[in-house]
Amino acid sequence: MTAHTNDLPPHPSTNLGDQAMAAPAALASARPQRVAASPDVPPVGLAAVVRIDSRVSTAPARTSAAQFRRRRLIAILAVVTLVFLGAMTARAAGASPTQPDPIVGGHAVVEPGMTLWDVAVANAPADEDVRAYLHDLRQLNGIGGDVAAWAVVALPPR
Repeated sequence: MTAHTNDLPPHPSTNLGDQAMAAPAALASARPQRVAASPDVPPVGLAAVVRIDSRVSTAPARTSAAQFRRRRLIAILAVVTLVFLGAMTARAAGASPTQPDPIVGGHAVVEPGMTLWDVAVANAPADEDVRAYLHDLRQLNGIGGDVAAWAVVALPPR
């Protein structure tokens, strides 16, 4: 005989009588059951809890039509932007100027008190008329009037 010092019932494995046969049935009823999610609890993560015929499913949540249209619009805008940037880059890399750069024979600095005439006299070749050289100097630099002091002017080639 076994004497128990506490008031707890004996463990099922110690009883070899009818209780041993009843133990599996008692344990089966004590197993946790699957419980459906409460309608008050929002779905967690990407999977939404869907109740279908009293069964619980963890199928992925479907995207709405509006969300699908937004994603499609963003993808189209991204592709258009990439194509535009690629075209601009290709155009800039292979672009040739519409007008060739004017050929320059050098540069001169207009010092305070100097005029374009003084620059033309100082830089014109000896065999060329200073007035023709001054005309070329004005055309090359796009100057119609006076020149500011310390301005750098391009000299026509000779």
